[in-house]
Amino acid sequence: QEACHVYVLHPPGGLVSGDALTIRAHIERGAHALLTTPAANKLYKADSQGVAWTQHTELTVEEGGTLEWLPQETIAFNGSKGTQGTHIALQGNARCLGWEVMALGRPASDLPYVTGRIEQHFRLTLDGKPLWLERQPLDPA
Repeated sequence: QEACHVYVLHPPGGLVSGDALTIRAHIERGAHALLTTPAANKLYKADSQGVAWTQHTELTVEEGGTLEWLPQETIAFNGSKGTQGTHIALQGNARCLGWEVMALGRPASDLPYVTGRIEQHFRLTLDGKPLWLERQPLDPA
């Protein structure tokens, strides 16, 4: 069975203060999908008021379905503030392979992540029961 390849596009290429982005995908029974992004997601510095951004991803895989969640890395620029949450809900014998890679700053360009706050939440459930719960505050202070 071949997978449907989907590129999730966010035209601005990143999140700024006040942005609220929600990504939803539903993989039907027996379907196979590979979801990715064409480039790194960027989390830009908060505005002078410190207004946060939010990004929530909700992925559901029905019984017999397969999801490959393989976005490019996310780059948090110095001073970025926001919340990033991912929930993958599996049903029955659904399968999922995935990653979420976070790069804090751009040290190769001498632009480290030294201020800001990012709250990451990850939840993987099977038939509504938690398999993996993770909460990670990223605060260099």
